[in-house]
Amino acid sequence: MLVIKELSPVYSQIVEGSYIKLKPCLSFNYETWEQGKYCKKRKVRKISLISKGGVFLTGFLKRVEDYCINNNVPFRIERRNYSFKSVRAPDVPNLQFKPFQLEAIKKAVASCRGVIVSPTGSGKTIMAIGIVSCFPESRVLFLVHTLDLLNQTYKKFSQFGFDDISLIGGGKFDIDNRIVIATRQSFSKIIELKEDLEFDIVIVDEVHHVSSFKGQYADILTAVTAPIRLGFTATLPQKEESLMAIEGLLGKVIYQVDWERAINSDIVVDVVVNLTKLPEDKLVRDLRSYREVYRKGVVERKSRHRAVLQRTLYHLEKGRTVLILITEIEHGYNLQKFAKEIYDLDIEFVHGATPGDTRAEIQRLLDSREVKSVIASTIWNEGMDIPSLDVVVNASGGKSELPTLQKIGRGVRKAEGKDRLILEDFFDPSHPYLIDHFGRRLSLYFEKGWMGVKV
Repeated sequence: MLVIKELSPVYSQIVEGSYIKLKPCLSFNYETWEQGKYCKKRKVRKISLISKGGVFLTGFLKRVEDYCINNNVPFRIERRNYSFKSVRAPDVPNLQFKPFQLEAIKKAVASCRGVIVSPTGSGKTIMAIGIVSCFPESRVLFLVHTLDLLNQTYKKFSQFGFDDISLIGGGKFDIDNRIVIATRQSFSKIIELKEDLEFDIVIVDEVHHVSSFKGQYADILTAVTAPIRLGFTATLPQKEESLMAIEGLLGKVIYQVDWERAINSDIVVDVVVNLTKLPEDKLVRDLRSYREVYRKGVVERKSRHRAVLQRTLYHLEKGRTVLILITEIEHGYNLQKFAKEIYDLDIEFVHGATPGDTRAEIQRLLDSREVKSVIASTIWNEGMDIPSLDVVVNASGGKSELPTLQKIGRGVRKAEGKDRLILEDFFDPSHPYLIDHFGRRLSLYFEKGWMGVKV
């Protein structure tokens, strides 16, 4: 019989029996591309997640239990009991939870570890606040990955009466209060300094960034032995390694909300996609590398800039606010310059070098509709709430589902007088790379039911 002992919220160990029996369920396929004589070749090898001493991450306990049951492997798990000073029903003054939010909170409190998947704009921070309210005497670490999210999360907690908050990041280095909100970059320095790591709860925002068993998130989540370990995301990653890392360090998916339920709960609005076909550029067609295609076909291409800005002007003339999202900083500057020179249009450009206070002020002005249009780099792709936003312009293209959904998420939150978010996208027939990437985005739009009439 396998006897498995939970050593801590981080690690468990087989104390009787052979670890070999669990290798099939505690391993994953690791894919690499290696340069051959003529081209790159795909190589796959198995990576084991259990040591020769039988130690593995505690988040895999449910996986191990299911595997043993399904494969008739006799086993016994010796779990640790964790106690908390006070546990109560979620209660936040002036905050009424939607039914699905309340379900997610209760599931998190009952499970103590795992991942909640909920659409962008559906109130993941509100759910986290509800969870924290259930443990009024417990110490909490809330991890984010950008300064914008740090400040936004702090404001949201403060809005609902939480005043015992420390911030780590953006020049702030305070760890004394009950609730610590930190960027993972800054908190990793706490780990290095061996500072106070005693927390009862750790919550990871945008948990899909926990992408491997190495790096800052892994270092933090193995050093912090909080028994309650939760993550939030709108979309899970597709790589097997990422999924396994999230499960091992935090836990399995314990609750999932679909887009339709979020819409029906009157939290988010529906999305309508509008497509514009660009003229074919024969110079782009003859390029070979993707890097060249993206630079000449997207970053520097004036006909594309013109199409992006014409759609922007169309919406501005109708009184709508517009957020133009790009990936490369040079692309943002090119659009900003083109807008001024050709259309006499002044557009703010927000990127990583923009001071945090300036970014926050521009976000406020856009949300209050005092500023009508903004260009933003990927720093605004995630977690930034602009509820009043009318239009998102995807000026950068791209093929992956997660970044595409994140771009749309900037403006899907419900606001007064708003019943939809308009997404502007562009079909460029100039090169097979651009055609393929557009096709993938288009497939996603159809799957989500977002293809609507021209607006």
